[in-house]
Amino acid sequence: MRNSSTVILQLSAVVLVLTFLGFLFENDWFLLIGACSLLGIVIKSTDQLIDVRKGKEKKKILFLAVLIPIIVGYLAFNYEPVFGMVVGTGLGLLFSGKFDHFGYYLSFFGFLALVFLVVFLFDMNFSKETFYLIPVAFIASFLDEYIHEKTAKNGGFSHTFFEHRPVLKIAALLATVAGMAEMVHLFGFLFFDISYDFVAFLWRE
Repeated sequence: MRNSSTVILQLSAVVLVLTFLGFLFENDWFLLIGACSLLGIVIKSTDQLIDVRKGKEKKKILFLAVLIPIIVGYLAFNYEPVFGMVVGTGLGLLFSGKFDHFGYYLSFFGFLALVFLVVFLFDMNFSKETFYLIPVAFIASFLDEYIHEKTAKNGGFSHTFFEHRPVLKIAALLATVAGMAEMVHLFGFLFFDISYDFVAFLWRE
């Protein structure tokens, strides 16, 4: 796992540089792809520390669990479709029973608390398209988790296929086609997913 940890840290450094370049040159593509990739790394690393290490590394889990809503909060306040996708996906995971550790609750409800605080202090308004994304992401996320659990008994291709959240990917694509999100948001989501799965792959090595 030591080599895998090194690769994860190197990958994190690369996406941090990409995110910084996005800030520096005010480039939404670099910024969104970099930040979403970093979010995928942080979330999956938290997940693996909880599942594989059985939650023994509490300080690392707590640090990452606090870092998650900060990254998501920044993305949500600057890219509205991210807000809808995150809230809907989080609710889907919550209702499908995937929040089985304090760290998950801390991240999700910490993000919601941050949203309500900022909205209250700065009187922010989200577009109606953003709120349309919440039920779309919720249903897609819930179906992905439900079908993945149902196919776990038999294993095989269907279980592996739904492990990669195809319904949520299709929902993100349809949301982009329907005009609820832009292409840059779709690519941000896809890079989140790629980095998330890549970290999972490294932990299996």
